[in-house]
Amino acid sequence: MSSISNQGTRRLLFILVLFILNDFAQAQNLPILNVNRRAGLEFDKFSYVNAKNLYMESFLQDSTQTEVISQIARCYLKLNNSVEAERWLKKLVQTDSVQSDDIYYALAQQLSKNAKYEETAEVLRKLNEGKARDFRAESLARLDEFFASSMLYKVTSLRINSKRSDFGPMYYGDRIAYLSARQKNRWIDFNFSWDATEFL
Repeated sequence: MSSISNQGTRRLLFILVLFILNDFAQAQNLPILNVNRRAGLEFDKFSYVNAKNLYMESFLQDSTQTEVISQIARCYLKLNNSVEAERWLKKLVQTDSVQSDDIYYALAQQLSKNAKYEETAEVLRKLNEGKARDFRAESLARLDEFFASSMLYKVTSLRINSKRSDFGPMYYGDRIAYLSARQKNRWIDFNFSWDATEFL
């Protein structure tokens, strides 16, 4: 009789230990899940700077999360940071998971923006291997035609230009008036959540 109750106690103790270990394992992933959830909410609100920072925090905790790498790349694409977007898209392509054609196309665009035309051509070749014609890839592959006509123009910056967006020039008497996203000294900051620049 004592061996039966002893066996029942062992089973109960074994099941209890399994539950505790399971809860402990889930608790280890809880901070990452919370950060990813908050980052997703920021991304959905078009607050790409905040989303990128939260996704980076999650990536530092676990660098194997393919979805997080993808979201960081998407944030940099939305922020128009081609150097970082290229870096994270390359990381994404190097993961074991199968990537969509859109990822390769986005990588080709960023490589082209960063003047890496040979790498662009290589990515476009991979994109078109064994697939139906991709008109996006074909248009990017004709960069020679684009650069032939662009050599006819020269664009130079003026002293009044800034690193921020300056646009919409119009004559105002004998002067030019335009809109600019330059930083202004204000008591209250009015920042656009998309890229953390000031409202116009």
